[in-house]
Amino acid sequence: MDRDSIEQAIEQLYRLYYRPVLRHLERLVRQHESAEDLCQETFLKAFKHWDQLRDTTCVRSWLYRIATNTAVDYLRRQHQISVTALYEETIHTTIAPAQGQWQDAEPVWQALRQVPAHYRLPLVLQTIGGYTLDDIAAVLGCVPATIKTRVHRARQHFRQHYTT
Repeated sequence: MDRDSIEQAIEQLYRLYYRPVLRHLERLVRQHESAEDLCQETFLKAFKHWDQLRDTTCVRSWLYRIATNTAVDYLRRQHQISVTALYEETIHTTIAPAQGQWQDAEPVWQALRQVPAHYRLPLVLQTIGGYTLDDIAAVLGCVPATIKTRVHRARQHFRQHYTT
């Protein structure tokens, strides 16, 4: 593929995925301006590493993986997270009830904290975030069957630790 063809492909990729990637990054960093910068950086990285893309049918998952890694790197640079804290923060900001909204919020948090992070994140992304197994798999670099198993195991862990 020559350089012009690659540029056209990236341009088309940008038009198709800019808004979805931006929304994904906004969820991760919770700042619109930073998410816009990270989105631009994501597409620049995609352009720079286009030759490393092996299968053009999975461009979407490849792009989401770049975006996720870019956001994690950004948050680390800002000293806002460790990787584990990202998962905690995602859960906390995604499903935090308004103060006094739930009487049993603390037992829910305690139970969620007991679920291992690699199970907890897919559970929260699916049940609270509304992501499909395919979307979660693309972002986390797994196959959907793995995510399905992790969600199932997360629910088992949650049930074991949740007390009303």
